[in-house]
Amino acid sequence: MDRIKQLDDITVNRIAAGEVVTRPASVVKELIENAIDAQSSYITIEIEKGGVDLIRVSDNGTGIDAHDVSTAFLKHATSKISSADDLDNISSLGFRGEALPSIASVADVELTTRTENVTSGSFFHVRAGKVLEEKPIGCPEGTSMSVKNLFFNTPARLKFLKASGVEASYVSDVVSRYIMAHPEISFKYINNGKTIYHSTGNGDLRTSMYSIYGKEVNTDALELNYSEENFEVHGIIGKPSISKQNRRYESVFINGRYVQNNTISLAVKDAMETLLMTKRFPLFAIAITMPFDDVDVNVHPAKLMVKFKEEKRVYDIIFGAVKRLFTPNAEAIAENPIDRSIIEIEDYVKPEPSMIIPAQTHDLENVDSKEDHFLQKKDYTDEVLYKKSNFKPEVLTKLREVSIESNITGQMKVEEAYEFSAFESGALQEKLEFSIIGQVFNTYIIVQIDDNMLIIDQHAAHERINYDMLKKSINERETISQQLLVPFVLEVSPLEKELIDENMEIFNDIGFEIDSMGDRSIKIGSVPYILGGPQLKDCFNDMLESLFGFKKMTNYDLKKEKLIQTACKSSIKGGDKLEHREIEALIRHFKENNVTLTCPHGRPIVYPMTKHDLEKIFKRTV
Repeated sequence: MDRIKQLDDITVNRIAAGEVVTRPASVVKELIENAIDAQSSYITIEIEKGGVDLIRVSDNGTGIDAHDVSTAFLKHATSKISSADDLDNISSLGFRGEALPSIASVADVELTTRTENVTSGSFFHVRAGKVLEEKPIGCPEGTSMSVKNLFFNTPARLKFLKASGVEASYVSDVVSRYIMAHPEISFKYINNGKTIYHSTGNGDLRTSMYSIYGKEVNTDALELNYSEENFEVHGIIGKPSISKQNRRYESVFINGRYVQNNTISLAVKDAMETLLMTKRFPLFAIAITMPFDDVDVNVHPAKLMVKFKEEKRVYDIIFGAVKRLFTPNAEAIAENPIDRSIIEIEDYVKPEPSMIIPAQTHDLENVDSKEDHFLQKKDYTDEVLYKKSNFKPEVLTKLREVSIESNITGQMKVEEAYEFSAFESGALQEKLEFSIIGQVFNTYIIVQIDDNMLIIDQHAAHERINYDMLKKSINERETISQQLLVPFVLEVSPLEKELIDENMEIFNDIGFEIDSMGDRSIKIGSVPYILGGPQLKDCFNDMLESLFGFKKMTNYDLKKEKLIQTACKSSIKGGDKLEHREIEALIRHFKENNVTLTCPHGRPIVYPMTKHDLEKIFKRTV
């Protein structure tokens, strides 16, 4: 009995579908690329229920000859290349011949197509790889492909898809990239009967970006144009004033192909490094035209990654072009200075200094365990610290445990952060008298209590207060909103509008009152009482960006929690000059309430030092 068997075509295609067709968005990508390769000037994309129920991509391109229709659904059948030599000079977006047979193996597919100068077109119906019908049909010139009931015969793949709204957002993202990659083509994208994008196809990249991001790209972005030998760069790059929390707003196109490339992203980021706040990323769309044989597009199953023949040269060209763009435009940049009130959501990149041991004593690399590290620091035992600082031993023990965890993992355990409050049972609670020494770097507050000095991160402290107050009001169903004297109107992108509509109940729970004003604008009439004022726009934009960051999250309460944390980022910021009375009110609140000593994201609020610590630093004692 033969143990090794050759798989049949249907099985082979379903295996290939696992690489090529991962979700509805990947189907849309493949069909759009086919439409672009067919020299279309108008492409319509329609989806229903996130693309699971229906994906339809229609174009006015060259169409498929009647005698080639059935061949197009065969494995590795393609009109884009003829031999292996062509792989070194690929000019089309599709070339592997995997898309149509892979899609047809896991869905119900109907194709209508007609070429130029023929009286009738062709209809082809295939389900799960089996041809059900093929006949002549009257239809317009071009091709229309309908994909229904995606993954109906692969339930394991179907169950791993996200909610329809999340899958639709992935499709929206794919469509937006190709609108920017090909501004010469008019794209129309419809989700559940509602038009989301409709680009003009006038060939202007800025106009295409406007249809996606709104007016920001017209008022706060610069145009990039550079050429060198066989290398041309054209793009739009946002000024630092519209930088983002993540890389979702970065788009790179190589010879009309949307790709994800770290070399180019890094080059742009490095060129703008001195202009951007920490952990902020530029908004940009960069289109590069280069010799086809200088870039390998055949290194990723979904053709999302590329490899350059001269990686360093590509980096140097992009870096230099962007650097030159912003250097002579210093005055233009100054017109929209970086808004220092925007504080991004921080994903812990490196550990914060311990709340007990001074930063200069950290050396975890050369010790065997957490316990060994603290045993070696014999001056910082609970007993010694208690004598030096008047902190209760049990509080110091808890602080030490959290400090160890903070230094080892870079974040505090949530349960530990909520279990204790040093202010509740430590020095500030026990000592009614305190002296405000002042504020340093417009960021840190210095407070003296007897022989103890507390360095307080004013932003983290105020964020914790606002977070606790907002959570309390929400939990007690007494959310307090403040009505704005003048409603705030905000222009949003179609995709952002979708996200707001999908999460409207959460916004209402938090305390927002939002009304729609068409497809591109919303009106905010009321906001949570902790917000309002000039920071409202930045806060709400940060919340929208955060929604993209955790759009995979389906748990309602967890998503609400994340939005609350983002909203509370609009508290007092590092860099704000505080009056003495504001500092005093902040400290008294912590002294009089049971406040956790970490911000909602786990960063420490207080760094305590004793008089003895300072004396040791200045060699006054041992």
